[in-house]
Amino acid sequence: MIEDNVEAILISETHWDRAWYLPFEKFRLKLVRLVNNLLEILETDKEFSYFTFDGQTVVLEDYLEVVPEKRALLQRFVRNGRILIGPWYVLPDEFLISGESMIRNLLMGRAVANEFGNVMNVGYIPDPFGHVSQVPQILSQFGIDSAIFARGTGDETDELGAEFIWEASDGSEVLAHWLPLSYGNVAGLPDDVDDAVSIIEQVMEDLRPHSRVGLMLLMNGSDHLEPQKHVPEVIRKYNSKNEKRIVMGTLPMFLERVREKREQLQRFKGEFRRSKHQNLLSGVYSARVFLKQANESAQNTLERWVEPLCTVSAIAADSYPGDEIRQAWRYLLKNHPHDDICGCSIDEVHDDMMQRYRWIGEIAESLVDQALEKLAGTCSKTVPGIMIVNPTPQERSEIALVGILLSDLRFTRYGEVRLENPLLKPRTPLEAAKNEIHIATVKRWGLDMTPIAEREVVIGDERLTEFEFDFSAFALLFPAFGRFKRHVSTTYKVRVNSKNQVVEVWGRKFDAEPLTGGHIVVRNEEGKVVPSEILNIEYRTNPRAHIVADPEDYVTMAVYAENVEGLGFKRYDLELAEEPVDAPQLLGPAQYSDTRLEN
Repeated sequence: MIEDNVEAILISETHWDRAWYLPFEKFRLKLVRLVNNLLEILETDKEFSYFTFDGQTVVLEDYLEVVPEKRALLQRFVRNGRILIGPWYVLPDEFLISGESMIRNLLMGRAVANEFGNVMNVGYIPDPFGHVSQVPQILSQFGIDSAIFARGTGDETDELGAEFIWEASDGSEVLAHWLPLSYGNVAGLPDDVDDAVSIIEQVMEDLRPHSRVGLMLLMNGSDHLEPQKHVPEVIRKYNSKNEKRIVMGTLPMFLERVREKREQLQRFKGEFRRSKHQNLLSGVYSARVFLKQANESAQNTLERWVEPLCTVSAIAADSYPGDEIRQAWRYLLKNHPHDDICGCSIDEVHDDMMQRYRWIGEIAESLVDQALEKLAGTCSKTVPGIMIVNPTPQERSEIALVGILLSDLRFTRYGEVRLENPLLKPRTPLEAAKNEIHIATVKRWGLDMTPIAEREVVIGDERLTEFEFDFSAFALLFPAFGRFKRHVSTTYKVRVNSKNQVVEVWGRKFDAEPLTGGHIVVRNEEGKVVPSEILNIEYRTNPRAHIVADPEDYVTMAVYAENVEGLGFKRYDLELAEEPVDAPQLLGPAQYSDTRLEN
């Protein structure tokens, strides 16, 4: 409880940008020095009561990665309330990130804070370039009933003052405090105590007209500033000269007074996107657009692909990769502080961001692949097929684009001939065939395979000798090969001309049909033909063929997937037919006139 004769609470704090006009590691060295000095002050001066860590918790992780032996001491000061941390993981820009990212930010911030013992349950968001109207809605869902901020206000504060009730469109609300002189109104006090007192007196004079609760916030800290040891002495000197006192305190202590005066406060609904009192720097929204594009892609991938598919996979087949997903989110959130995502830092900072986005993509791709493989395992059959996944929560009947490597179904002709030794002058057609890269690779492993068949093939006016090699049994001899067998052809046809030159190479997977042609037919679970169409055939390399990757026929098909459940999947069988098979028409004939066309 703050006594009535207390007119101001002084908050010792810092505003810590992890990266901005210096790269992260250079700022981290400054952070280590700051925290070391802070811990020494708190240990030696009981009068230095509190220190507020800028509303974020990532700085604790950053510090402890360098000085892990200080964890217990840091925890002690957090638990006894002398260091205040959270509720955010980082202080994000609010307009360039998704709503889900803000929620994950608070979730992760609370999780980190709980590891240390306490979380400051105050919506402290001092420096983002404006605030979205949903801030009260998001904060209130975390049990946070307050918001303290600086930027974004306009003429409305002439009536509202510094304290008011901020209401979201859904009716949720928080107690809001606007910092009229920003988050460092008494930052960097002079070492001379009398000079420091004079500055505080002037700031108090400037703040009084804005206060609606009779209590003001003095913010002793700013960008990358360390705690000032002489603050208790300055407070004593101020109190000796003035009838109404100031105390060193915390943001929760200030909000107690605001709650007492709640019924006297005016209301505001909407966003804060004005710049009457502080700059908004709106130009940052078009700065380094590649960052915004990478961020949108990363958010969509995690929110709409990774988590839904991993959830369905966990229900159907296996455990949920929560730790791996949290790591991807941690990388993403570290890109969301306003100086980072807004693109207004030095180049090195944004290079680091793109590295994190690449890591997110690597984690996401691996997790999606794992989830799809597990789902595919639940509906595997002896015949080849495709699985169409619906990652949205609604049932859908739509055309899906499906990519198929032709070697999964039958022999496919490779886009290029590759030889083990291009300088070799083979004396026989078989010697030429065994110089082909796949056959030579197996020979290099110690197995000189005999072809399972030799035949003549006539193409135009040219007679070719075709040798067929089958390496399917390799999985028995080399168990490690079994991991790759799904993505590497195991049966090859090597065609050699009369000059003992390899002119064509064909390959297929171990379970594909021994055919070189055929039309692809798609059937549903009832065996009925499903409407489908080949849109494109191109040479493409299978990125999962880790032994030898070849450019081979890659077929892009449009397949009509009907009634695929939300967050569900359906399997369709694939088969080869000598002639095209008619599928039922999706739509009736088109109706048209001079002015309209519809079906």
